Amino acid sequence: MTAEPGDDAEDDEDRLFLEDGLFDLEPVLRDAVVLALPMQPVCREDCPGLCSECGARLADDPDHHHEAVDIRWAALQGLAGTTKDGEKDEMSGAEPGVDEKQEK
Repeated sequence: MTAEPGDDAEDDEDRLFLEDGLFDLEPVLRDAVVLALPMQPVCREDCPGLCSECGARLADDPDHHHEAVDIRWAALQGLAGTTKDGEKDEMSGAEPGVDEKQEK
């Protein structure tokens, strides 16, 4: 599909513009080349590559990994070892059956 640069079009990304009788193929070719590149280039087919977080060679340390902790849950990580199995948390505060909304 062709259009003149001044045309009113909603999807200009899908159009090729005719400038001085020539099509500008640079964006189309650039997109095709970038999409054809591998997502994680490696030096050889059997090379596992580099760690995406720190850049360490995965061939040197195949068991290399990072602990991925969601920052929203990081504060709870310190509580993981505070209670023993079968032990209940001691909840202090209001007595059973008393709701804050009911108190007047």
